[in-house]
Amino acid sequence: MLFDASDGRNYMVHASRREKPGQAEIHTKDADVIYVLQGSATFITGGEALDAKTTAPDELRGSSIATGRLVRSPKAT
Repeated sequence: MLFDASDGRNYMVHASRREKPGQAEIHTKDADVIYVLQGSATFITGGEALDAKTTAPDELRGSSIATGRLVRSPKAT
């Protein structure tokens, strides 16, 4: 969903459900906000995406991440 603000800034909200590990993602203009609704999550931030390829404008995907920081969410209640 794209919100076109009157101040010239745009906001987009995209909801996803993840049940298993995916590819390394690089967003050059966007940021991910992660909400864990049930269970727990482990993800990696920073580092270097290996074998990164452009998949869309300002979006890259890689096979894995090297030297990233492992983050574990607390269990959702």
